[in-house]
Amino acid sequence: MLKSFITAALRIAIILTIVIFAARLIGGVLDENYIAYDMPQSGSMVDLWLIDVERARVVNLTRTHVTQELSPAWSPDGRFILYNRYTLTSEISMMPCVIAPFEDATPRCFDLHSGTVYHAGWDASSQIVYINLFDLGRYAAVNAITGEVIEGGETALDREWSAYSADRRTRIGIRVALSYLAQLWVQETEREWMVYENTYLMSSITLSPDGTQIVFAAIHGTDPDIELYRISTAEGSTPVQLTFNRDITDESPTWSRDGEWIAFRSDRDGGVRAFMHLYLIRPDGSETRRLTFDAAQHGQPAWRP
Repeated sequence: MLKSFITAALRIAIILTIVIFAARLIGGVLDENYIAYDMPQSGSMVDLWLIDVERARVVNLTRTHVTQELSPAWSPDGRFILYNRYTLTSEISMMPCVIAPFEDATPRCFDLHSGTVYHAGWDASSQIVYINLFDLGRYAAVNAITGEVIEGGETALDREWSAYSADRRTRIGIRVALSYLAQLWVQETEREWMVYENTYLMSSITLSPDGTQIVFAAIHGTDPDIELYRISTAEGSTPVQLTFNRDITDESPTWSRDGEWIAFRSDRDGGVRAFMHLYLIRPDGSETRRLTFDAAQHGQPAWRP
């Protein structure tokens, strides 16, 4: 009888091990290493997509036919994706939306009854999103879970905070002057400082998980092409160029959660009418890999933190 009991216990243990492993495989690895991006589904309609970086599996998140979903931005805890939705009816309107891709495929959109609006980023709590009410010259703060608009908001500052370190203690932002020259700013708790200025920033900036390095895409100095650059978050730092491709656009960088890779989009694999595809590159500029092969334009990537 004891032998039968031990045999049954071992079987249960094996089954539990398999179940736990499968759950971790489905809910852990696959969920953790995703990049969100926008890409046309058919014609000119643009949807949100997810690609599993390890297996190159692609999932359409939104599947809409009369709207465009653009510019995904993960919440700092990796639970939500914030994006902009354009509605193509008799009038073109835009509103920010939030979707929880691993919990509920139904997006929550925020109609703030304003003119030009777009999302400006996340609060470190991963519950509050900031919406730029461009025509009104201020920001609105909205609860991403309840949809409640928080009274007051903020006056539109001359910079927007767009990326956090893994511990959420450090965040970075861009200030654009009237001459379109841009400045990189860092904030830690109550302290803020400018890292660098005098560059034409062309797309999103991204912060390393440890909060010590920034990667950005820019037309910089005398180089007429959009290239990737890395710079320390210390004051007075000097950027290091990562990509060197004549007549090629490398833009929209986003850092992986382990700090080992940077994803970006580029038209480097084909002539003037080449599609923009997603690529991976090491933070030192080495070992570039192509990630997508769809016959479509791939938009701004955002790596799940």
